Amino acid sequence: MKFTGIAKPVCIITLLVGLGFLNHQTRAQSSVIYVRPGDSLSQIVGQAPADSTIIVQAGVYRDSLTITQPDIRLIGAGASEAGTVLSNEGVNAENGITVLPGADNFELTGFLIRGFEENGVLLRGVRDYRITNNVAENTGEYGLFPVFCTGGVISDNVAIGATDTGIYVGQSSGATVSHNVVFGNINGIEIENSSDCIVSENEAFNNTLGILIVELPLLEVTTTNRVTVVKNYVHNNNNPGDQRTLEIFIQAVPVGGGILVVGANDVTIADNVILENNSFGIGIARLPVLFDAFDPLIDHIPDNSRTVGNLVLNNGREPDQLRLGEVVPNFPTRANLYWDQTGEGHCFQRNIVVDEAGGTSFPAPEALPPCSSAN
Repeated sequence: MKFTGIAKPVCIITLLVGLGFLNHQTRAQSSVIYVRPGDSLSQIVGQAPADSTIIVQAGVYRDSLTITQPDIRLIGAGASEAGTVLSNEGVNAENGITVLPGADNFELTGFLIRGFEENGVLLRGVRDYRITNNVAENTGEYGLFPVFCTGGVISDNVAIGATDTGIYVGQSSGATVSHNVVFGNINGIEIENSSDCIVSENEAFNNTLGILIVELPLLEVTTTNRVTVVKNYVHNNNNPGDQRTLEIFIQAVPVGGGILVVGANDVTIADNVILENNSFGIGIARLPVLFDAFDPLIDHIPDNSRTVGNLVLNNGREPDQLRLGEVVPNFPTRANLYWDQTGEGHCFQRNIVVDEAGGTSFPAPEALPPCSSAN
C-alpha cells in the first residue's frame, strides 16, 4: 500500500505509527525489479539497491550471482525446468549464488540451480537468511551451504548429487533445516561445528549417509552443541559414494548410515523413522581416535544425547567394514542403534529397535541408560 498526497490528521498519523503501519509503508516502497530471459541477471543483482525484491521470470540464466546488499529477496518462477534455472553451462563458475557478509535477511525462493563446480548457494557470515523452495542439482561439493551464519531457515528445498553434502550448515548457529528432500549426495544433511540448530521433517534417501551431526577438529568454531533431529524420514541411504571428494573426512564416511552423531554434545534424536540403511540406523560415537592428533585440546567425545521415540528397523544388514572396521573392529551386523559407550549423560527411551530380521541395539536395549526428568 502507498499513501499518495492525502493529508491525514495528526491523531491518525499517531495511531498509524503506534500500530506499525508506517513501517509497513516504508517496506512497501522498497524496489521491485523484474528480470526477463536475455537480461544480465548478475548485473541487475549487483546494481540493485538494498531492500530490493528481484522477480526473475521463467527461463534459463547462464550466470553466477554475488549478493552484497542487505534485504535482497530473489524470487524465481519455480524450481523446475519450466521455471527459473540458474545454470553453469558456459560460465564455469565455482558458486551459483554467493551471499557475502553484510547481506543479511537474504531470501531465495523458486530457483533450479545446476552444474556449479563448488556450491549451489554459499552464504558466509550472513544473519537471518531464508532459502526456500529451490533445487540444487549437481552443484559440486555442496548444494546449500551457510557458514559462519547466525539464524536462518532452509526449508522445502531439494539437494541432489553433491560430492560432499546436500545441505551443509557449518560453524553457524540458529539454523532450522526442515521439510527438505536430499538424495544422491555423500551426506544428505550435515550440521558441523554448529549450535542451536533444528533438523526436522526432512526426507533423506539414496545418500551415502543420511544425516550427520559432527564436531570436527581444526576449525575456527570448535564445538557442536544443542542440535535437535526430529521427525525425519531417513531410509535406504546406501549410495556407494563413488563421486565423493578426496577430503579425508569425506573418505571416512561409511556407506549405509542413517543418522550419525560424532563428538557432538546435547543432541536430541526424536520421533524419526529410520529404515533400510545397510550399516546402521542411529550411530552415536566419539570422533575416531586417529583424528585426535589434529586437535588435542578438544576431546570430541559426545555427551548428553537423548534418543527418544524413534522407529529404527531393518538396518545394518551389510555394514561398511572397510570404513567402520578401521574404528570399530568387527562392527556388528543388524545394528538398528549403535552407541560406542563413550561420553556421559546419554539416555534412550521408547525406541523401537528390535525387528524380525534380528536387528537390535548395541548395547542391547535393556543395557541402554533410560531417560529421566534429569535428562
